[in-house]
Amino acid sequence: ATMLEESLSSMAYLKTFGAWANERMRKVTITSDRACPKCNRRFVDKDAMSKAFAAYPNETCVHLQCKEDPSICPRTGLCFADNLSVYCNALGPSAM
Repeated sequence: ATMLEESLSSMAYLKTFGAWANERMRKVTITSDRACPKCNRRFVDKDAMSKAFAAYPNETCVHLQCKEDPSICPRTGLCFADNLSVYCNALGPSAM
């Protein structure tokens, strides 16, 4: 690999890692009144502190067993797979 290819590869890796780190820092607040849009059961109940859930980019949360397609929000029907991700476009127009 040439020096240019190695530099571009490093740049793509750093941008992808930065985007991944930013996504990992996102938080979703689950309160006692929040319920799953699929089954209408609450995430926090008297029997258990909390239940396993999946969170979508628009902050919609569903129980893991209620999640049908991980790329489609069950509340809005919004397809997140269609969005271009920085993971796939690490060297796109906004590259450093």
